[in-house]
Amino acid sequence: MRKIRGSARSAWAATRRSMIGAWNVFKSNNGSQAAASFAFFCFLSLLALLFFSGAVLGFVLKDHPDLLRRILDYMAANTPGLTDTVSEALQASINMRGVLSVGGALGLLFTGTKVFDSLQIWLCGIWEVESPRFLRRKKKSLASLAFIAVTGLLGFGLHAAFLLASRWQGGLRFFAGGFSFALSALIVFAASLFIYSYAVEATPGPRRLWKGALFSALLLNPLQLLLTWYYGNLGDFSALYGSFAGVVLTVIIIYYAGYIIFLGAALNRFLAKG
Repeated sequence: MRKIRGSARSAWAATRRSMIGAWNVFKSNNGSQAAASFAFFCFLSLLALLFFSGAVLGFVLKDHPDLLRRILDYMAANTPGLTDTVSEALQASINMRGVLSVGGALGLLFTGTKVFDSLQIWLCGIWEVESPRFLRRKKKSLASLAFIAVTGLLGFGLHAAFLLASRWQGGLRFFAGGFSFALSALIVFAASLFIYSYAVEATPGPRRLWKGALFSALLLNPLQLLLTWYYGNLGDFSALYGSFAGVVLTVIIIYYAGYIIFLGAALNRFLAKG
């Protein structure tokens, strides 16, 4: 019993030391400002993604209005705080799909690479290496954007397949919540590990960076759900911000998501120093 207690205390002390060390790395490298930059470009990317998605869906499913409506309702319902904004943006992009398909793609390309540019610059800062030159940085940002897109589409496809299967097998609905959490955590883990190891060439590699990626994966989804529940049930955002409440909520969620991602990177940096 004493050995078990001693091991538990040692594990807690090591975890506490790692968390304090990661916070110090995060704070000394202006992590909060980096998270703000991340939130700004992510929000712009989200809007560009909505316009582009609506244009593509409007073109592909123009002869299947019922299926299109179901997809739009699903996307709106799963975008916390932005239901009206999502519906309006998607409907506008469907009506103007010829123009917005090009504009949305270019906007997504620009803002998406900016997200990963800011990640690269900050990660290079904490690893104390020089940031890649413009062309190489853009190349890495495009590769990261493509990886996230493929991973996200794969996750969306698996989630849709599970929902369809649960309609045929009612017992699967009991596992829907756990499956969604596990799938989102797996996507975040893969994306974080790829970014942590690919954005900076001086890192020790994925085998030594998985702890920070796991940290991000396990905290990101619960944080999003907690903030959505809090502001939806306890916070009176509508009274304070009016029609902008959904926008403010989304930016806040992305901001704290950036906090988690940067803290995971700071944890990796601290463990590498030790």
